[in-house]
Amino acid sequence: MAGDNNGKISSGDTARDIAKVKEAFNGTASIDKHPNIKLDYALGKVMVALPIALLLLMGLHVLMTKVKTADNEQGELGVVRVVGMIVVGLVMLLAFSGQPLDALVMEIGLGGRLDAVNLVDADCAIVTSVAIDHAQWLGNDRETIALEKAHIFRPDRPAICSDPQPPQSLVRHAEEIGADLWLLGRDYNYAGDRQQWAWTGRGTRRSGLAYPALRGMNQLLNASGVLAALQAVRGQLPVSAQDIRRGLSLVEMPGRFQVLPGQPTIILDVGHNPHAAGHLVANLGNMAYHPATYAVFGMLSDKDIDGVIAHLANHVDHWICCDLPGPRGTTAQMLADHLHMAGIDDLVDRRKGIDRSVVCSTTPDEGLRLARRQAGPDDRIIVFGSFLTVALALPAVREDLSATPPSN
Repeated sequence: MAGDNNGKISSGDTARDIAKVKEAFNGTASIDKHPNIKLDYALGKVMVALPIALLLLMGLHVLMTKVKTADNEQGELGVVRVVGMIVVGLVMLLAFSGQPLDALVMEIGLGGRLDAVNLVDADCAIVTSVAIDHAQWLGNDRETIALEKAHIFRPDRPAICSDPQPPQSLVRHAEEIGADLWLLGRDYNYAGDRQQWAWTGRGTRRSGLAYPALRGMNQLLNASGVLAALQAVRGQLPVSAQDIRRGLSLVEMPGRFQVLPGQPTIILDVGHNPHAAGHLVANLGNMAYHPATYAVFGMLSDKDIDGVIAHLANHVDHWICCDLPGPRGTTAQMLADHLHMAGIDDLVDRRKGIDRSVVCSTTPDEGLRLARRQAGPDDRIIVFGSFLTVALALPAVREDLSATPPSN
């Protein structure tokens, strides 16, 4: 944090000031380089404590404004959560401040306005999409959530929104603060065929682009937003057409409709809200035929479980519900109850070609092992519902990969 001539606190020089903080703690501060940091090491630590204390006070203010509307249990969890985000944010900035980086990409963890990452004034901000999630923190509708996200925008700096239907609250906020708003369909767009795609935006066209290596129907939306950002900051960060093509062909994102090699086909997807579940269903529909689909299913209790199930109900044959740990974790039996309420039960009718089941497992890795034992070589298994579900299934994933012979 930095203080201007009027004594106001500004976050515009956060990276520079954190570099000063790091230098002071290392005992290498120079009064010639940083007059506001004393040579004396002990006094330097006192000076360093001030911006950190201010950050923590900001975090506590955030807590109080949000905890007021939560019950006691959610409030206590919220305190831990937000303070944790602030500490992680500080550690991250300290770690990267001394590195010779060309660019630093920071992902917002929760909304935008109150997220610790928002302490940094970014050269460019991107809102990829607006969906209902973290409703107890951000609001129950897209307009409210979009306004929370829009607070990562900054005056006179590029603000990219790749949501095909941007909420008006986001557009208004960008206009009110004077951000350089780039909207999909207005300022940039994309089109493609089976072989390649093209991007256009504000007088620039990039054609003959290979499709992103990431699977999924929504990846062109994401890629086009990235190209808009690169175009907006080209003066500060020039990137060649060759590097763009190389990046699209090599990009990886574990857990985002990640299809693993081997049989049966295993798909890892961290999607945990109805919006993500809709994309998952669309991506499953674009795959080759599989006789049966198994789902290793685990979710957190504060998510829209019924909304996710509604999307997947007609696309999964065998459900393996799993316990997730922690106070927000949902038990396998609770998930099974949600499935039963949605009309999904054990049912075998050979005449109609129906073979459906719902079972409970202790953990996602055990659930994946069970699915692998039951599935045929041409079937597929999706592990989804939470970042935690995919993470806890990884031991079984590693076992599966180690057992898969290398391809010739």
